[in-house]
Amino acid sequence: MGYYTYYQVSWDKHSDESIDKAIEKKFNEITGIDKESFGWDYDVWDTNDKYTLVFQAKWYPWQNDMVELSRAYPDIWFEVSGDGEESEDLWESRWKDGCYEFHMAEFPPFTGEMVRLSTYEETKKHIEEMRSKWAIEQ
Repeated sequence: MGYYTYYQVSWDKHSDESIDKAIEKKFNEITGIDKESFGWDYDVWDTNDKYTLVFQAKWYPWQNDMVELSRAYPDIWFEVSGDGEESEDLWESRWKDGCYEFHMAEFPPFTGEMVRLSTYEETKKHIEEMRSKWAIEQ
């Protein structure tokens, strides 16, 4: 059986596309995770500022693999996030030159304060205010 996690591995995009392709190739070699093996479960999001590998896998040695990848490219910040099968398994990590920081997602408790909002704009504004308030309280 095993435990599947939805992963995103990303880094800041380079002006020279061949660098991003080389990093992806190195990732594929280290992990064995690639388009040929994973098919539809593997994708690349190439946006204006980030190059992101997206896949669902049983990638148990992910920390060891990221140590190796980040040491191979010591000047690049890598971001890895995971969304596991269990609802509490939601996390993010950042890597550089074999070092990392790791954070599990934390949700603030409900306060019981109910707010009636009638428009999308009101709702969006309220959510941003709550996010700012929660970030300050942390």
